[in-house]
Amino acid sequence: MDGASLDAVASSMASLTGKRIEQSDQALADFGLEDPSTAVTLRLSDGQTYTLSLGDETPVDNMRYVQVEGVSAIYTVDAFALEELSQPADTFMDRTLWSVEEDDVTSIALTWGDEEIQIARDGDEWKVNGKQLSTEQAGAIFSQMNAVTAQGLPVEAMPDGSDFQLTIETEEGAETWTGARKEDRLFVQKEGGEWIYPVVPADIDQLIEDVHSVREQKEGEREGKDHD
Repeated sequence: MDGASLDAVASSMASLTGKRIEQSDQALADFGLEDPSTAVTLRLSDGQTYTLSLGDETPVDNMRYVQVEGVSAIYTVDAFALEELSQPADTFMDRTLWSVEEDDVTSIALTWGDEEIQIARDGDEWKVNGKQLSTEQAGAIFSQMNAVTAQGLPVEAMPDGSDFQLTIETEEGAETWTGARKEDRLFVQKEGGEWIYPVVPADIDQLIEDVHSVREQKEGEREGKDHD
C-alpha cells in the first residue's frame, strides 16, 4: 500500500471533530446514512475498531453528515476534512510492480507474445539481443520498464494463457513475473507472490517499441561511422 496516502488518511481521522445535530423524527435516509456511500474502519493498535459512515453533504456550510457505528447520534463534519476518506480504495495502493535499478541489474529477459528481449550488462555498457547499447539508452529502457504499474486493485484469479514473462536478475538473485492477457488488460503475478495485478498492455507495447527504437538508433550511429 502507498504509505504516504495511508498516513494522510490516518491523520485525517485522528484530527476529525464534529458537531452533534438534533435529529427529531428524521430517518437515517434523510442524511444519506441508511445506505452510506462510504464507510471507513479504523483499527487501533489495541485491537479496537471504529467504523465511520459518511452520508450526504449538508445544504449549507460545506459540511457532511457522519455516524459512528453503534452510536445513534449523527454529527456534521467539515466536508473538506473528509475528502481523503472518500477516495476509491485503489487510491491508497502502491502501484509499483518491479523496480529496475541500473546499478543493481545484471540481466533482464522479457517475453511478450512473439517478442523476446534479452538485456545484459557488458562491462560499463549493455547489450540488447546481442546489440551494444550505451548506458544512456539502457537507462531509457529501464525507465520505461519502471513506468509499467498496476492499474487497479489485485484480482483473485489469473486468466488462462501465458502471454508475458519478465525475469530481472541482480547480484542478489532473480525475480520472475508471469502474465496472461484478457480483453483490454494484462494480468501479472510475481513468482511465489500472492497478488495478481492488472496492467495496461499498451505500456508493454511501448516498452518493446522503445527497445526497437534504441537498437535502430545505435545501428544508425554505427552505419554513420562506417561511412565516415
